[in-house]
Amino acid sequence: MLVVVVIFIFTSGCTHAPIAAFEAKPTQGGPAPMTVTFTDKSSGSGITTKVWQYKLNPESIWTTLSQNSNDWTTFSLDRYSSYKFEKAGSYDIKLIVTGKGGSDEIIKTKYINIGCDFSKREGSETCFGGIGSNCDGIAIFAPFKKNEDTCKVNGWISAGSILHDKCCLDTNNKGWFCPGPYQGDPNLCSKQWDEARSNTLNSIGNIISPRQWKYAFGPYPLGNSGDKIPNNFPANELKAPAGTHINPEYQYLCQSGKCIEEDGKIKQSIDTSGWYCVCE
Repeated sequence: MLVVVVIFIFTSGCTHAPIAAFEAKPTQGGPAPMTVTFTDKSSGSGITTKVWQYKLNPESIWTTLSQNSNDWTTFSLDRYSSYKFEKAGSYDIKLIVTGKGGSDEIIKTKYINIGCDFSKREGSETCFGGIGSNCDGIAIFAPFKKNEDTCKVNGWISAGSILHDKCCLDTNNKGWFCPGPYQGDPNLCSKQWDEARSNTLNSIGNIISPRQWKYAFGPYPLGNSGDKIPNNFPANELKAPAGTHINPEYQYLCQSGKCIEEDGKIKQSIDTSGWYCVCE
């Protein structure tokens, strides 16, 4: 008699070693703090643990000497797979995955970059929306200042300097006072230029004649594409706040749209720059 023996062999399937992989967005920008969203693209059988780590690269040789090159910080993603980086700088990111087939890790060097980029402004005097070095008329007395913490540019602006820039842009002029090595009529925007210059010379720190006001432009994070000033000028926020001294002719540049009145007429006074009214 023929006996047939059937043997069944059960297997649990193949075990594939894990392979660590990830992507993140954004990888550059700012200012700090900046939230980054991570996408885990690891593969392999039965991955049981995932460990995320970062290392903030040193900014100077002194930091390098005092920092252990193996200093990795473990961090956890929130429910949106995101993490908020609190400091500006360049970050290495590491992902370690462990599964049935072992473990694997991937390191992306200088993968996340957080900070500012003030280099992409257009021209030396297209200021309002940008950061020209002579934006406020006479930069020696009231220069614009870059703030690395906020990625904004802080400075004093005046009605005269806004109107000067608008004149230059509207007439296709460029540069400090439009002409010079640039194109355009040398006298076309001279009135606005003279007023902008006078406002600055006579309003150092707004002590002598408060015809200027502070404004913070930006932010300008890493990866910004630069300003397209003709497309967004004049911006509504570039208006003088209450209390600013202004040429009565330009009272429409007050945030309220007008100056303080007395007996139904604009209340006017005179200072080193001529007649002025006060924004309501």
